[in-house]
Amino acid sequence: MTRAVIYARYSPGPNQRTESIEAQVFACKKYCQDNGYELVRTPYTDEKKSGTTDDRPSFRRMIRDAKGGVYDVVVVHKIDRFARDRYDDAYYKRELFRAGVRRESVVERFGDTPEGEYVENIMADTAEYFIANLRRETKKGLAVNARDARNCGGRPPLGYDLDAGGHYVVNEAEAAAVRLVFRMYDKGHSYAEIVSALAPYRTKRGRPFRPTSVYEVLRNEKYIGRFVYNKRDASGKKSGRKRNNHAFRPKEEWIVVEDGCPAIVDRELWERVQIRMDERKHPRERARQNAKQDYLLAGLIQCGVEGCGRAYAGNCSFGPNAKERYSVYECGSRKARCNCGNLRIHKAWAESDVLDALHEEIFGRRKERIDEIMEDVERGKKEAAGEIEQARARVARLEGDLRNIIDAIRGGLKSKTLQAELDSLERQADAAREDLEMLQAKEEHRWTRAQIEAYYDRFEESFRAGAATKEEIRAILRRYVVKIIVRPDGFLETQYRPGGIAGADGDPTGIPVVSAVVPVHRKPRRY
Repeated sequence: MTRAVIYARYSPGPNQRTESIEAQVFACKKYCQDNGYELVRTPYTDEKKSGTTDDRPSFRRMIRDAKGGVYDVVVVHKIDRFARDRYDDAYYKRELFRAGVRRESVVERFGDTPEGEYVENIMADTAEYFIANLRRETKKGLAVNARDARNCGGRPPLGYDLDAGGHYVVNEAEAAAVRLVFRMYDKGHSYAEIVSALAPYRTKRGRPFRPTSVYEVLRNEKYIGRFVYNKRDASGKKSGRKRNNHAFRPKEEWIVVEDGCPAIVDRELWERVQIRMDERKHPRERARQNAKQDYLLAGLIQCGVEGCGRAYAGNCSFGPNAKERYSVYECGSRKARCNCGNLRIHKAWAESDVLDALHEEIFGRRKERIDEIMEDVERGKKEAAGEIEQARARVARLEGDLRNIIDAIRGGLKSKTLQAELDSLERQADAAREDLEMLQAKEEHRWTRAQIEAYYDRFEESFRAGAATKEEIRAILRRYVVKIIVRPDGFLETQYRPGGIAGADGDPTGIPVVSAVVPVHRKPRRY
């Protein structure tokens, strides 16, 4: 008697149900009974698995059993249950043939003739075309939703719910957790400390927070109102790589809608957090923190040789007599055993050159720089005034709603729904008051022209006297310098941001990056 097994599958999706498996198995069992086949295994079933991939546990186990001689025929309800990819269909059909196993379909009867094989191949192509066309039409529909900033599938992120039209609305109870995450990270707290502070809250899935969920919150652009769709390329199908949720599509394929959803944190806070995260993850910054020698330019200086561009790293070297030891910056290609041949620079010389150029830029053009900073401060004041007015209006509205519910309860109207609404409004009102207090506090601490001029005076005095600490100098370098390029022609090029004075209300916008170029070999001045 012919030994047979059954394979059944249904795809992921809201319209797919377990009953599909049961119906397929029932039809296949009847087919085996009608043809006198003996079932030698319980059915191989894959639930919520796409036929466009072979990453299906039961499917792979079925193929292994075929190679082990367990059965003679595999029965499927339709060919597309076996595979919806032409390559997979042909490849695994051949694997079955080599194992002496044939494949039969309950619905489609092809026979063993060349014509039957031809029709079977056409059906496999049709199954793949159906999925490809469905995917294309689905993407078109999702793109329309994305341009209208509507949800394109999946759960909304923490802090948001969806209205009846699929647009994002703020969930104030969850938004409080989001704001807490950003404030704590901005103040320098670690992931572990943030997770501990989030103990009363839960993720969107109802689970306790973990460092990975904190990271996802901090990187989500929706929290500043920016809706982005089609940014990630998780499939890796076109490039042949493994699935990777951190791979990105080309920028021209992204759909970006500014102010497409309500913001939960202000843009300035979000951008500070992104800069801090980038610095923390950067291996050069971690190397600088762990270094025994204090290299002020670590993480900023890089090779200018075309095709190299590696970071320069601090190192120790010896003079010609092998007795004198001194510190240098050298291209990272030396340690990578692919030396590009660029210059090795004396540490003190390089730091002196950069600080001299920076000193001239900051204090040699003092009035111009202060004017630029004040323009940005005034621009920030105007924006903040509007935000404060909106925050006050929101607090007033929520407090009015609270008074109405309290009056209703005092009047004898009580219900669980009313109590829940009261609790929700109290949380929203607390969060709104906190936002208003933060905005007002920021305004109170906004710098005046006199304060900025006094800051310049103090810093210039300590700078000239050599009294500025290493940490103060490093903070100024990180604030102003974009990067430092060691050019192979013997020059050091410092690219910096004019106007980025520490303590002002963010870096001024619209001010271009400028460069200062000096020879690298010069007697150093101590700082």
